[in-house]
Amino acid sequence: MSQCPAAGCALVPLGVHLGDPVPVEALDELTADEAAAFRAMGYANARVSQHSKVAMARRALPDDSPYVKGADVVSLAVGSFEDRDEVRGFFRSARLAPKRIIDLARNTCTTFLTQIDIAAGSIRDGTADAVLCVMAGGVDVEAARIRPDEHVQSDGACAFALDGRSPEEPHFRVLGISASYMHPADVAYPDSEPTKPERDALKVASMRTHAQAVLRGAGIGGAEVGHFVVQNLGEARMINVAKLHGVRPETVWLDSLAPNGHVLFADSGVNLFDLFTSGRAADGDYVMVVGSSKVDLGAMLLQKVG
Repeated sequence: MSQCPAAGCALVPLGVHLGDPVPVEALDELTADEAAAFRAMGYANARVSQHSKVAMARRALPDDSPYVKGADVVSLAVGSFEDRDEVRGFFRSARLAPKRIIDLARNTCTTFLTQIDIAAGSIRDGTADAVLCVMAGGVDVEAARIRPDEHVQSDGACAFALDGRSPEEPHFRVLGISASYMHPADVAYPDSEPTKPERDALKVASMRTHAQAVLRGAGIGGAEVGHFVVQNLGEARMINVAKLHGVRPETVWLDSLAPNGHVLFADSGVNLFDLFTSGRAADGDYVMVVGSSKVDLGAMLLQKVG
């Protein structure tokens, strides 16, 4: 479990880019019955982009933000930098000349949390006052648009700034991050492959542990969390995840599920941005953001400021 160098930093939402909305009934991969089943889970659209992940990441950046113009450190999570020319084009077009680039080559649905956790190191070691964090995910040769009985997967990107100072503009204050950078089953069973029930039981226990850690660190209980942000996994599963974390199910942010589908890798960040811009999070509200994957998992606790 990681310590939290990000605690006390400001998390400032900057922008989001999403693919074009395509109704689930129009997806070639789905039969009419399958589309109806996804509708029943709360999905209405997939977001489909013709842009690469690097290009989507660029489109999530607001050109007029001082966090973009003056970025000394940039954390870019778009998968491996296979196309170096495109990545160089990203920095040129955004007029970025950072002192440090953090290349997060492994993207998962927890990367939004671990990206912030890692980025904070550049603030704590004095390299920068703030870090520009950008991530994108999309369907490609390694990721199908449809995961049967699970997700309608979408293309999109989000951008945030992690600031070690106290900006005047509205933001979230990071109260704590608790994350496992490896799946707990891979640690508990280093020499063998656990069964699915064993793997799932360890994952659930770890999810609860991380939630309790961030709540305990802030000195609050789960009932005091006003908003719960998780990947778009379908309404029933999202509510169940909140219960596993000891948070009231009515706090789950569901507004982005139908229009966006499951924005691959960037889901929690896109949902947090949507919550922020909706105005539903009031000054002082506590927000828990969680992510989990077959590789890693974690929880982050924020407080809305302004």
